[in-house]
Amino acid sequence: MIGALVLATVTVAHTLCVASKGEVVGPLSRCISTTNSIIAAAPPGGPFTWIRGDAAEVATGIAPEEPFDAHTAAPFGITLQLAGSDPDAWPASVTIDLVSDRGNWSTTLGAATAAALRILDVPRSVHTLRIRAPHHAEKVIQVPATGKIAPVVLQRLPLISGTVIDRDSHQPIGGATVRAGRLIATTDALGVFRLEISGDWPSLLVAAAEGKGIVPVAVPHREGGVMLPPIVLSRAGRLHVAWVYAAPLTIEIRREAGGNEQVIAIRKVAAEVSEAEFLDLAAGDYRVLLRGAEPLEQYGAKVHIESGQDTPLDIMNFPIPLELLVEKAGSPIGPATIDIMHTTGKWSGHVAIDTSGKAMTTLWQPGSFGVAVGVGPNAYFTTRRAEHESARWTI
Repeated sequence: MIGALVLATVTVAHTLCVASKGEVVGPLSRCISTTNSIIAAAPPGGPFTWIRGDAAEVATGIAPEEPFDAHTAAPFGITLQLAGSDPDAWPASVTIDLVSDRGNWSTTLGAATAAALRILDVPRSVHTLRIRAPHHAEKVIQVPATGKIAPVVLQRLPLISGTVIDRDSHQPIGGATVRAGRLIATTDALGVFRLEISGDWPSLLVAAAEGKGIVPVAVPHREGGVMLPPIVLSRAGRLHVAWVYAAPLTIEIRREAGGNEQVIAIRKVAAEVSEAEFLDLAAGDYRVLLRGAEPLEQYGAKVHIESGQDTPLDIMNFPIPLELLVEKAGSPIGPATIDIMHTTGKWSGHVAIDTSGKAMTTLWQPGSFGVAVGVGPNAYFTTRRAEHESARWTI
């Protein structure tokens, strides 16, 4: 059935006639005019939007199932003025999601209407507005009983932008992908990419292209966005890692850049596997880290990858039995936790000491270690070595 919507706004009290299936209910003399206030194609129970000629007033609601349905009768005008924080991106089309006690719906306004809007007429059951615009952060507004809302400024989403170029030709790479978490951008023909950040600011992005090595890039956090220096991709290198002691383990590939290590690949392998291959590595220095089931079953090794070349890396991760005894003034200390750090392998693990001050475990990599017992100002630090056969440390 067709119904009528009564609107009483802060401007001129009037009636909008809701039309459905080509019919109109109510005397047309009660409408503002027969040209701009008849809402066409509004099926009963469906959403509608009416825009005044000057676009300063917009009415939206649910077409009534019955004349003067309580959901649409006697709405009130919300003062609503929209603006954007960046004049270069405003005005823009806007979608307003309306949440009411009787249901939810959306209305989309063109850029000109969004800029001209001053009054939004809605059913009185509406209590929340969610305002969205392309390239802007959304706003959620609780509708006050007075209907008066301060001007709403939509903030432009911050951008991470830059270019991707080829190391050999120095030409831009089109079609390269740049990822930051779940966000993905593709470079254009000029190698330019833009990532709009709508959530947490990423600390790292990864650039890749067909036949090129993957490059991680640290992202500085700057208000409003950042333009990165050119990202240089080279021909992909390949790394073949083999190890002598087969066990269930995890392999991490870390790329060294600017004194930091960034994890670019993690792979788990089964006990019967003793080798792995990693493709699409950019030229540069890397650290390969093997992690087994026990805290000290780790092995770290540096390797340099050349552009377009295959690089082998053999890891001798023989199990080394390690016996620990922690004492103070000749008496065992326990229970306690010891932090053990390999000096050159750049890995660490925690070992639990029992009440007798002892622990038995296995490590994979010989060499020099830093050892810390306890935490804070009372922690005790020392160094130890382990050779290939076995080791016994009394601390």
